[in-house]
Amino acid sequence: MKRIALILAAVLSAVLPLCGETAASKPNILILLSDDQGYADYGFVSQKPEVKTPHLDGLARAGTFFPNALSLSPVCSPSRAGIMTGRYPQRGGIYWFTGDKSRPGIPAGVTTIAEYLRGAGYATGYIGKTHYDGGEPTPGLRTFPTAHGFEHFFGATTGGTIHYLLHSEKAVRERGADYAKKNFIAPLWRNDEPQRELDGFTTDLFADDAVSFIRTNAGKRPFYLHVAWNAVHSFAKQLPPEEAKRRGFELDEEGNAVAPLRKLYLAQLELMDAGVGRILDALRQSGQLDNTLILFTSDNGGSSGSNNKPLTGSKYHLYEGGVRTPIIARYPGRFAAGARSDAMVSHLDILPTILEAAGISAKPDTLDGISLFSASKPSATNAPRTLFHDTGFQWSVHQGDWKLLVTSDETAAVELEKKYKLKLAHGVNLFNLRDDPAEQKNLAAAHPEIVGELTRLHEAWRKNCRPPAQAATRRAEN
Repeated sequence: MKRIALILAAVLSAVLPLCGETAASKPNILILLSDDQGYADYGFVSQKPEVKTPHLDGLARAGTFFPNALSLSPVCSPSRAGIMTGRYPQRGGIYWFTGDKSRPGIPAGVTTIAEYLRGAGYATGYIGKTHYDGGEPTPGLRTFPTAHGFEHFFGATTGGTIHYLLHSEKAVRERGADYAKKNFIAPLWRNDEPQRELDGFTTDLFADDAVSFIRTNAGKRPFYLHVAWNAVHSFAKQLPPEEAKRRGFELDEEGNAVAPLRKLYLAQLELMDAGVGRILDALRQSGQLDNTLILFTSDNGGSSGSNNKPLTGSKYHLYEGGVRTPIIARYPGRFAAGARSDAMVSHLDILPTILEAAGISAKPDTLDGISLFSASKPSATNAPRTLFHDTGFQWSVHQGDWKLLVTSDETAAVELEKKYKLKLAHGVNLFNLRDDPAEQKNLAAAHPEIVGELTRLHEAWRKNCRPPAQAATRRAEN
């Protein structure tokens, strides 16, 4: 018996280190997603003292910056659905906020990031804003995060605009149902349970929960954490009173900070950056920072109070200001520290990158993107690539230096312009983004052959997409 015990001990001593190495070889995955952040609103990009993002700046110094990354839409729902699935959202009928209400949510046959990783033994958590297709997520249905493969969920289900401070049923009663509906005041959720009595600053609440998730799971099994801030989206005036006072802002009768919109936006940006710093500190303190693939980006172009220069347009636009959303990628040994890649990449590439890092294979033809690991190589900068956008009333095709932007429903475009005081593109527009990144020179008349070729590419691509829901494109929501 003693000899058997010695043999067993020897076998275990050989096997257990291998098991440990296998567990350690699986990186944690952290996605940090801001909301409507401006293209230039990073301290290291703007180089202006008013833009304070020290933690994002540090993340970029430790990783690779992709300034030419494209979101999948100029509004949140399609963009977020595409990030979660690695597929064009139009394949599921999601072109604008509302999606297709006859078949809401991410289709059951489409695998999400969380489902891939949970199947590989990862702990999975989603924190923050949802809004995948415009419908309000419902527990038990495919629209809810816990039905997307997430074991842990803490966040909001009230569409896009989330009140930064008020969420409780008491706040709804005191402010009134109409005010609450207009300002998206409703309980946050923890897993499948509404948090009826919880109020608090969402940026801090989401950071608190992210830190707790990391501390709970670090070192036990690899984890995937998706933090979707509602900062810096709209309602920037909803600052904690102490933060408003610290910045010299007055409060109005509703408790909102009174200051120029740009200053309010920058205050929310600074506080979100602080939340990012707390999450990074939790990784560092748990010894997991360098074993974590970290990806930071915004869901679409900047909106109220943001700075998208030198790009034209903003949220709602298919101009570059609405869809060019830089990515910061950090993973030591795979992404070079302090590097910049000018390759044209996409939010479609987030899921393929995660799967490669985790050693997971996807079925052929299930993903529309490529890995950022390969895109970050110098040879990828000049590699030709074709990417598509389609809102139902406008569409665009990026191919190399060329971009074709077409408004297919002028009535819908005019309605959107009136509602949000925008100036959208109209007609057929062809731009050379290398020579004209601000999209000021329409070259469509000079290059009809390029217009024709890119139009054919769009038509062939759209045949593989479900048509948009009727009239969905004309309903502009936050």
